[in-house]
Amino acid sequence: MTHTDDSGIKLELYEKIGGHSEIYADGIQGIMVSDEVVKFNLTSDKMMTNNDVREREIVATIVMPVNQVHSIVELFTEISRDVIVPNKLVIKEKPKEK
Repeated sequence: MTHTDDSGIKLELYEKIGGHSEIYADGIQGIMVSDEVVKFNLTSDKMMTNNDVREREIVATIVMPVNQVHSIVELFTEISRDVIVPNKLVIKEKPKEK
């Protein structure tokens, strides 16, 4: 598939079949900006066997041009608007015992 960005540059977009990894992450840490690059770690908390201690593990590191951060923020903002419906959370109270 070919995509043309705002500057008129054509980019070939493709997805390797079976050639990419799927990573579960539930956090971000260690954000660093240097010149025109931003770098951050994706993390996942894992419960230890005694269930009292969590161990945070870095599962991936993302490195991208800093000018793309705004696009990522817009994307996740749109996703959160579609997923989170304001004022629709209903909490039912437990009936009071007599």
